[in-house]
Amino acid sequence: MFAVFFRRPDIARVLAFLLLYRFAEAPLRELVTPVLLDPAAVGGLALKTQYVGIAYGTLASRC
Repeated sequence: MFAVFFRRPDIARVLAFLLLYRFAEAPLRELVTPVLLDPAAVGGLALKTQYVGIAYGTLASRC
């Protein structure tokens, strides 16, 4: 089954899609965390680390 899959004529496009589909989301997650934690006076949301952890652990896992 794997050999047949990798013999497809468009396998390079398929593999590129699978590898790059969520590639742009990885740096975004690193940039969002400081915004969530920064005080409101400098433009952040002033959330506690505990609440950010709950959001990533429960809400993000459902998406």
